[in-house]
Amino acid sequence: MVRAVPVLFACAALAGCAQPRPRDDVPPPPRVALCQAEAAQFALGQAATPVLVEEAEQRAGASRSRVIRPGMVMTMEFDDARLILDVDAANRVTRVRCG
Repeated sequence: MVRAVPVLFACAALAGCAQPRPRDDVPPPPRVALCQAEAAQFALGQAATPVLVEEAEQRAGASRSRVIRPGMVMTMEFDDARLILDVDAANRVTRVRCG
């Protein structure tokens, strides 16, 4: 038992060193916007077909997209990798944005 005490003390001392402390003097890396809505503005006024939505998503550099129809219930979380196409009752794109 006497021999176990130094081992336990050493393990406890090393446990505090397991994770490095974040440095306050180093700024975080700049955040890169993943979706560029300006590149998908060509979709305005067009019918939101699957082909158009996919092309707009690719041009915007988004990894996913969402079509918002009038009266549609949606969540409010922000996702900077998602392209959002708002459409009117005739399924025409009225707004292009990221989020």
